[in-house]
Amino acid sequence: MKTLVKMTCMAAMLAAGVLAATARAAVTEVEGSGGGGIVPWALLSGDNAHSDFGAVASYTFINTGNFTLHSIGAAATVMHRVEFSAANWYLGLPGDLPGVGTNYPLGTDNIQANVLGIKIKLLSMTATLPQIAVGFQYKNNNDKTLVESLGARHSSGTDGYVAVTKVFPVGGMNLLLDGTLRETKANWMGLLGFGGPGSDSYKTEFEGSAGLFLNAQTLVGVEYRGMPNNPLAAGAVQEDSSIGDAFLAYFPNKNLSFVLAAANLGQIATLKGQHALYVQVQAGF
Repeated sequence: MKTLVKMTCMAAMLAAGVLAATARAAVTEVEGSGGGGIVPWALLSGDNAHSDFGAVASYTFINTGNFTLHSIGAAATVMHRVEFSAANWYLGLPGDLPGVGTNYPLGTDNIQANVLGIKIKLLSMTATLPQIAVGFQYKNNNDKTLVESLGARHSSGTDGYVAVTKVFPVGGMNLLLDGTLRETKANWMGLLGFGGPGSDSYKTEFEGSAGLFLNAQTLVGVEYRGMPNNPLAAGAVQEDSSIGDAFLAYFPNKNLSFVLAAANLGQIATLKGQHALYVQVQAGF
């Protein structure tokens, strides 16, 4: 990994009796699935011990100063086993993008995409065993011409992943650890399309999270996500494909959560060193 990302954003909240019963994600990752801010976990959105159905809705805002990303997500879990998720992305582009200029194809100044996901729990968390889940995310860019002008081979693609999540008691608090392996050919999570002139194959990338519950309502931690170094046109080479951030998550009650993070988003399109403010709110039903 070329860059050890210092900071990341993730948040989770565990239902009562976390080590002996159902655990659930109380924050939505940017692709719509339950987990951390940028990494899907084995935990399921809306899952709880009192109902066979649970649902959440979320809004995420990321601002680098050059780019703004809005993500509206929704997810539902049925029978404590399967999570269905969806997210809509709106990426606002800078007025003058090096290598592309101000004349974007079709006159647009944004990239919009949709994400559909499914996650299946294979193993529930216990006092000794982690929770394990597999998932798939299908992503489709609405403007094929624009992402292909940046060098992407495809405007749509599918990621597959395996996530392992465990909570450990540490000094009277709870430590959450997650490791996720993803098969992907996405350029910057798929917002910039999939594959490039020199590469159109799937690559295995590691994603990881670590968070400490200071109390039942507050979580702090870090998260890392590797992404493919797909060479693109217009200088968008993705030389630094690691992203992450440091976060503070607050859960005032079991149905509401807030996340504030400082993010290191690496290179987006042709602009390197993108740092961002990350804000998310999620409501459960």
